[in-house]
Amino acid sequence: MRCHILLMLCCLSAGVAAQDATYHWKDERGISHYSDRPPPQSVEDPETRRFAAPSADKLPPYLVRKVAADFPVTVYVADTCGQPCEDGRALLSARGIPFSQVRVATPDEVTALRSRFNGSGIVPAILVGRAAFSGFSAERWTQLLDDAGYPKDQRGLSR
Repeated sequence: MRCHILLMLCCLSAGVAAQDATYHWKDERGISHYSDRPPPQSVEDPETRRFAAPSADKLPPYLVRKVAADFPVTVYVADTCGQPCEDGRALLSARGIPFSQVRVATPDEVTALRSRFNGSGIVPAILVGRAAFSGFSAERWTQLLDDAGYPKDQRGLSR
């Protein structure tokens, strides 16, 4: 019985230690120090970082994470895009699909967009894995996401 209590206390204290802060500071010679203990009182402006595991509630479901690893979604937008870009982001958000967004602003970025999308510089543009589509069409974007294996909604998916 005592062994079980000791094991439980060890596990609990390990969890507390994992939540502690990490400190970073430079001494008078300019040498950087990293420690789990606070710096000396003479140090001005020490940097404190706290680390914690992400909450399971904030992670997308396992199926979405797996598909996103194999078929990442990137959306190309511009400041002048307006409603089509908003509609595209809304479609992805409604399905709970993680995506990265690339803003196209400079002539070089437009050239890169055209080369990636077979000469089309229309935004929004979506890249699902290697499949690409320029412009916003809810039906076409949905088809690309379905073909990649993204779930239509997240009801009933376990995290």
